Amino acid sequence: MCEMSKRYDDATKAIRWDRKVLVEVYAKGIEGGFRREILTFAHEAYQAFIADLSRAPIIMAAEALHRINGEIILQYTRTTGEVEYKFGRKTWRLEREEVQPDFKAAIRIMKETTLRDTIYILRENKVVDEQTFLDMNALRRLRNEATHAFLLSPINPADIPLAKEELLEVFEGMLSNEFLPLKYRQKEFPINVNGKPQKYIVDQTRLGIELMNVEYRRWHAVIALGLLSTILQAVNKILPLC
Repeated sequence: MCEMSKRYDDATKAIRWDRKVLVEVYAKGIEGGFRREILTFAHEAYQAFIADLSRAPIIMAAEALHRINGEIILQYTRTTGEVEYKFGRKTWRLEREEVQPDFKAAIRIMKETTLRDTIYILRENKVVDEQTFLDMNALRRLRNEATHAFLLSPINPADIPLAKEELLEVFEGMLSNEFLPLKYRQKEFPINVNGKPQKYIVDQTRLGIELMNVEYRRWHAVIALGLLSTILQAVNKILPLC
């Protein structure tokens, strides 16, 4: 097996990457929106993971998320007539008349809002559900850590509490290249929500990932891609909004 084929094979063991949902989200995008950039950044995130990079997939996944949120905001504005967001003493506003095929509204979003802003715009306007909101914040947290080259402490399988009678089952599964039982497929790390720390549960089954199939130095990249894929699936269910 050539090196590239082996990398693709390893990637498919670590994450359930759904290209179909990417195509569907692209098809639901609007002229003057972010659909091309969503496709590009999501694809680049996955390719960076295949290339055995650790931080780049996280950063690219977050860039894709910023544009996913921008697309939702554009479509929501077209539907409702206006989106308003207050941060501090300032108010950011986008009106229906601005959303045109000339990309000016899209450029405004990228210049004038952060990823955090777009996440909270969607939440305050009740466009996404609470789980998707938390998933977005988790990806943002990973992006912040990766961007500053200060990744979270690697998630250690030994940290997962196990009853003594279940140790044999778990170790046998690991030795046979299987994974932890469903009830152990979770891990926590802190995220910031409304300025307050909150525990985020990494549910591998829900995110479609298998951390035990890759070196733990790459676990955060796998989690980021799992989050992006799960967010895309949620967004695909609500688009189009106009």
